[in-house]
Amino acid sequence: MFLVYWKDKNSFANKSSIFLFILVTLLHIQFAKLGSLLRYEMYIMVIGILVNTISIIKFVKGKNKKIKYSIMTFLCLLFIPFSFSSFKAMRDVPTAMINVYQMQFQMSQFVNKYYDKNTIALNDIGAVNYYCDIKCVDLWGLANKEVSDYRRRQMYDTKKVFEINKRSNTSIAIIFEAWYDKYGGVPSDWLLAGKWTIPNNITCGADSVTFYATDSINYVKLTNSLKMFSKELPLQVKQKGY
Repeated sequence: MFLVYWKDKNSFANKSSIFLFILVTLLHIQFAKLGSLLRYEMYIMVIGILVNTISIIKFVKGKNKKIKYSIMTFLCLLFIPFSFSSFKAMRDVPTAMINVYQMQFQMSQFVNKYYDKNTIALNDIGAVNYYCDIKCVDLWGLANKEVSDYRRRQMYDTKKVFEINKRSNTSIAIIFEAWYDKYGGVPSDWLLAGKWTIPNNITCGADSVTFYATDSINYVKLTNSLKMFSKELPLQVKQKGY
């Protein structure tokens, strides 16, 4: 690709595509996440295949067969590690889909049934916000700049979690409890109502998601709601009540 960049002096479009691909790749490595079934970097891989294919075609044009075969052999060798990672991702996708169905999707169905239009604290916000009409208080910072700033400045702690939820008047919190250990744990005023645990987890943020009520009134409703919804949970999901 770099050879094409320097040798192809007349193709501004090709040089621009190579430059943008390299720039986007470096920015993603610096500021975004890698791994997790290739879901975060898949767009880069698709762009990379497209840009490199165009560049290789331009580079080998007019070359003799020996050079062409050498280049193609080298490219085939480069695809070996890519093939291993792709195979692993494809192998794990069915389990990951089951994980999401057993945890995030069930969370969304629970909230939609019992807490529609309520203010809910979450740290895994995707499915619940997609399926439900709620006011979400994101306790991890993806959709909450205040939390994001506190975490970035290393000022996030149990007190901040309590203050943010008190100000937002949240009724319940559905979180991965272990994520808050390094911040001092969850607020002591919160009441633990229940926990769901899934087997063979490879993609969710934790094996268990925990349900907290922010006060005694919400605790009664939450525990009753969890008991009623337990009949709708997949058999593999283990619910523990408190």
